[in-house]
Amino acid sequence: MATMNHEDPVSDRDVPAELRPLLDNHWCGTLVVDDLLRVVYANRAMADFLGQEQGLLAGSYATGALGCDEESWISLLESGEGMLSIAGRRGIEDVPVIVRILDGERPHRTCLFDLRDGFLSDAPYKGTKDIFSHMGPFLDGFKHPIVVSDLDSRILWSNRMAQEEFGITDADESCQDLLGPGTEYDVSLFCQEVMRNEEAKVDELELRNGGFYSIRAFALYEEGAEGIVHYMRDVSEVHRVKGEMERVRRRLDLASRAAGFSSFVHRNGSPMIEIDNVEGLLLSPDEESMVTLDAMLNLVHEDDMGELLSVIERESVPTDDPLSLIFRARFRPGPYQWYRLLATSILDEDGEDYLSGAVFNIDDVVRTQDALRQVNRKLGLLSDITSHDIRNQTTVAMGFAELMRDLLPEQGGEELHKMTSKIFESLSKVHEQLDFAQDYHQLGVHEPRWMDVGKKVESLRDEPALRGAELLNDAEGVKVFADPLFRKVLWNLVENSVRHGGDVKTVRIHSPEHGVLVVEDDGDGVEGHLKQRIFEREVGENTGLGLFLATEILSITSIELSEEGVPGEGATFVLRAPVENFQPAVDQERYRL
Repeated sequence: MATMNHEDPVSDRDVPAELRPLLDNHWCGTLVVDDLLRVVYANRAMADFLGQEQGLLAGSYATGALGCDEESWISLLESGEGMLSIAGRRGIEDVPVIVRILDGERPHRTCLFDLRDGFLSDAPYKGTKDIFSHMGPFLDGFKHPIVVSDLDSRILWSNRMAQEEFGITDADESCQDLLGPGTEYDVSLFCQEVMRNEEAKVDELELRNGGFYSIRAFALYEEGAEGIVHYMRDVSEVHRVKGEMERVRRRLDLASRAAGFSSFVHRNGSPMIEIDNVEGLLLSPDEESMVTLDAMLNLVHEDDMGELLSVIERESVPTDDPLSLIFRARFRPGPYQWYRLLATSILDEDGEDYLSGAVFNIDDVVRTQDALRQVNRKLGLLSDITSHDIRNQTTVAMGFAELMRDLLPEQGGEELHKMTSKIFESLSKVHEQLDFAQDYHQLGVHEPRWMDVGKKVESLRDEPALRGAELLNDAEGVKVFADPLFRKVLWNLVENSVRHGGDVKTVRIHSPEHGVLVVEDDGDGVEGHLKQRIFEREVGENTGLGLFLATEILSITSIELSEEGVPGEGATFVLRAPVENFQPAVDQERYRL
């Protein structure tokens, strides 16, 4: 390759003065190189793409400035278009390039790069009256439509892309003719705005090919010649996405109003928060649904402020499962109401940290639950008082019945002995029924939780009802999501085995597979015709309430209970829990039934 001639330095002054502002206003990265492949000029988009100062690029070799090899560059110049691997500020990228010859005071080649992060500058273009003959071939290489009009919006010239996309012919006299059939827009007023401010922009306008375009226009004037250059960029896909987002937003807003929740988005560190479907009058979002964070927090109860702030400041927000938080606020006139916040932290494609979620009004639910707790507390107090008094009286009656039985003569008092024994048994059953009522009253009062089965089994060892039967605990580490009365279930099953199983020597609790817990003994077992009935109320030798209560407790978290043992070989009670409500022990040895 030829070496640089220091006696013949290059300068951006070698690019005609009327071209430099136009190139700087183009969103494609552009280089002008001379016959020795030295950079004569680089526009703003190119400098930004390379991460270098615009003025320092002039005079450097194109291959060095772009970080590409000489062979690829020469091949590109010879073919007139192709792909080039360029080392930009974001790394190596394959970029499409178009090469055009630019006629000036000396031979130059202009290379247009399709850079997606290019931009338009704020500087207006000032050109000359022979712009079309001088720049026509150059502007035809732009991938975006370009139309030049006079001050009254009459079309003076259009590049090849504009002619292809809009079908421009000699019959089209005005830029107004390029608008879509249903588009109401006065292009003449737009041109007047351009001449007043030397530039103007329309973000989105439907043209006659059915596409949507953003249009940026610059004044073109010199002595005896005035005009306007219209740069058009297809934003149809952006329009479609925006429309779809707006439709989704409307559907979400309708759904949120119907379901009674507000959605929100908050960028980390921002003083503003975007919130839709604000249910009260104490918050007034702007047109973009934004309110200040301080305005929202001022409506939160001071006792709940700290916990809510920890969520907003990302101290405790997960990125997978949403965090749930209950707080009080006055989003509507009147007293504080209860709300539930569901929030998750997300990162967008640019690495920005956002908090997104929804706020539900649960005031009616909380107040109803509180009222139920109050009623339940009162009923519980009444039940406790009544149960206590009845228990005291039955205890006294049982004492007198036992004294009567002891005082009766052994000879001739058989019938009286039977009668007093019946009285004693009846009073004992009353005691058992009172115990059942007290347990049943607690059923479902507290939220289900994870129960460590092994620890619950260990707590049964000292129960006197076991009467010497060996308890084998092979369920260490197994956990079941169940009502807090789950220990009562294990107790009833073990006690049932010892009481009704005959000569029971061992009772074993283990988990043979995921979701299954087994309580089995080596006693007499359960006859086939009783396998289903033993779980019914009042079936059994005593009150028949123990196994019935066990099924009621387990049903709260959808755990099924059945008896699957072989008669004569022992009882086998099987608890089957949903897989999501069961945690097997780590490295637990599995057993077969």
